[in-house]
Amino acid sequence: MCPAYLRLNWKHEIHKWIGEHVNVMVISKGSDDISDEDGYLITSYELATKKQDDLKKLKYDIAVVDESHYLKSFKSKRTKKLSPVLKKMKHCLLLSGTPCLNRSFELFSQANIVRKEFFPKWRPYAVRYCAGGLSMLGYFDYSGNTNREELHWLSKKTVMI
Repeated sequence: MCPAYLRLNWKHEIHKWIGEHVNVMVISKGSDDISDEDGYLITSYELATKKQDDLKKLKYDIAVVDESHYLKSFKSKRTKKLSPVLKKMKHCLLLSGTPCLNRSFELFSQANIVRKEFFPKWRPYAVRYCAGGLSMLGYFDYSGNTNREELHWLSKKTVMI
């Protein structure tokens, strides 16, 4: 899974490093069928979101997700639809040079997909690492950063290379 503009690049790299003989299926439009053939399936975030029910039925063991910061918002439709698909995989590799662009809350969704046992629930995470609490206006504010060294250590030990 990757941004739409990288689909053909991933196909090229798979053929380059693994060989031209390998089956690589690129999903380019919503009407494309998804089959459970041996090989590699490449799709964009947008099409994966639309075809999430089909993806759940597949029997692949591993998912490689490029530019995984596209899944940073736990509230987004994309993250809500794709998280169950990725969590069902035996292995899930999230790739990003910038998994957390600005705030600690941006790391939660990705960490929860990869290691739910260390990052199980949003609210305790937000309270501990995002200074989460009720704002003066009455909404739950999670825009801060707390326990940054601990989060950095935990992330390095559990979800980041």
